[in-house]
Amino acid sequence: MKPFLKAVVIQGRNGKQRRLEFDPGVNIITGVGSKGKSAILHIFEYCLGATTCRIPLGKVRDFAEWFFVVLHVHDAPVIIGRRAPPATGQASDEAFFDDSAQPAIPSSVEANASIKTACSWLAKRLNVPEGAFRFGTDQVVHGNVELSDLIPLLLQPQSIIATQELFYRTGRLLDKERWAEIVKIALGIISPELLALRAQRARLQKDKDAAEKRRRESEREQKTALLRVQLAWQQASFGGLVPDKRLQSMDDVRSELQLLQQGTPVEPQIDVSAQRRVAELETQSQSARREIKRITAELQQIARIRDASHDVEQSLDKQSARLRVVDLLGTPLRDEVPCPLCGSTLGPSTESTLAELRSSLHEDLVYVRNIPPELDAAQKKLEQQLAEEKARLRDIDAQLLELQRQGVAPTLTEERVQRERFIGALMHNVQWAPMKLSADSEVDLQRMQTQLDDLDEKIRATATERSEVEVSQSLCTRLTKLAGEFKRLDLGGGVLAFDPTFSTIQRVHGSERESLPVLGGAESFVMYHLCALLGLHEQFLEGSFVPPLLILDQPSQTYFPSESDTKETDRKAVKAIYDLLFRIAERQKNRFQIIVLDHADFSADDERFRLARKYDWHGEGGLIEGE
Repeated sequence: MKPFLKAVVIQGRNGKQRRLEFDPGVNIITGVGSKGKSAILHIFEYCLGATTCRIPLGKVRDFAEWFFVVLHVHDAPVIIGRRAPPATGQASDEAFFDDSAQPAIPSSVEANASIKTACSWLAKRLNVPEGAFRFGTDQVVHGNVELSDLIPLLLQPQSIIATQELFYRTGRLLDKERWAEIVKIALGIISPELLALRAQRARLQKDKDAAEKRRRESEREQKTALLRVQLAWQQASFGGLVPDKRLQSMDDVRSELQLLQQGTPVEPQIDVSAQRRVAELETQSQSARREIKRITAELQQIARIRDASHDVEQSLDKQSARLRVVDLLGTPLRDEVPCPLCGSTLGPSTESTLAELRSSLHEDLVYVRNIPPELDAAQKKLEQQLAEEKARLRDIDAQLLELQRQGVAPTLTEERVQRERFIGALMHNVQWAPMKLSADSEVDLQRMQTQLDDLDEKIRATATERSEVEVSQSLCTRLTKLAGEFKRLDLGGGVLAFDPTFSTIQRVHGSERESLPVLGGAESFVMYHLCALLGLHEQFLEGSFVPPLLILDQPSQTYFPSESDTKETDRKAVKAIYDLLFRIAERQKNRFQIIVLDHADFSADDERFRLARKYDWHGEGGLIEGE
């Protein structure tokens, strides 16, 4: 049997209890105003996780200590309750949930869960999808459906049913994209898993595009720097400072620059002037000193990285120790308990977060602990290079000292001045030119592309067989048929269509499309609302997780605004609404539950209405009797 609402229960502050029973099919509560009819709808909304309590202030709020909803799920009752808020307070977070073999509301109720946890347990019983996806530090959740997200599909308050707003949306469902997501999941057009995969692919594609953009910018900057160096090299070759050759890349430039900085090795046996030998030795000395300075700076950087990694490792160890203390409470957690360290609430709703945190801390610790060995290898290599450069500098200085003892003074020839200027210009261009992308960057891009290909394959495998066009066509047929049962609803030869993306209905005639705001007044809005909600629920009955339940509040308000139902024309219009509801229930063989809260009463001349009427509050009765 399909799920249905079995009862609404109010536990009073005085220990008394008010219980309303319902059955599958059509259930009607009729009565005059201020009897508590509309409060039933808002009690249902409140117990299903609404962030705000919209139960009107007055008798009901003054009487109630707890509100309960009893649902019949998989041929067994399930109870979910929520503590009533103070008269002027916010919605309570305390909840009661019981899905045992024989669930019951105790005479003295104690909260056993938060409302979020209770709703998540009920959602599991109703087979509501739980798929959700977080990417890295991204806190946006894609593809998850909470129980409160279904409220607009189950309720039509009197403030909505006769307006151009098709659904009763509040909170985060005011986000059109979010609501369109919920509707498409409910209709089976997309699945939570598919939304999660699409979100993951979009983020990965964004990262890959950014990496490719950085590579293109680097290549462009390299080409610009290379053109400047090639021009300077060509000018220098005309003056005989450098050999005439074509530099093809920045790697060629760096190789030639290294040769220029080292200069020609000084051999005393070579027949050259003493001053020329001094100039070349001074060039080599400057090159060695620059290299020593560079290596020293890199060693200092390694020391800073080592200190930082040590601090990070200590912090991660501390976090791991805190998690081990939490693990002493036992896993998995069935009940909510306070954290012994920070006092925050831990329970079933935090299990997935704790698991993700444990995994993330383990990966980070492994990564940080691998840093010191890599730093040791790099430091050893740099220290060896530093020793070689210092030895080279000592040898050069010794040769310069020997030449000075021989009376050879250091001089600056014109050729050497030009040479040093040219080396400085080359170094400036090489310094500002970006290094060629490492092999690791290329590997990262290839890895991202492989991941994108894998996600595309998963998306194709996860995609549902029912396309949006197919579902829209099926809904169009249903809605048009329902609209034909209202004689007052004129489609002008067109059809009535539902747009899942924008969650609205349209009257389509050829290429013309008219949306709800221009399709008439309040009377027409009521009929269009009923066509849309009834058509959607008939579609849901083919295999959706949405409970086959619809609560309608005051569908006759546009015909009997003053609660007078004596006008025969209006009585016929309202009778047509109830006739449609009875036909739908009979057609679905009571698999679909419809609860109507109205002041219209046709029990005197309609046997179906009399049998469906659960409570008549035209007299002394009401939701809170004798209070």
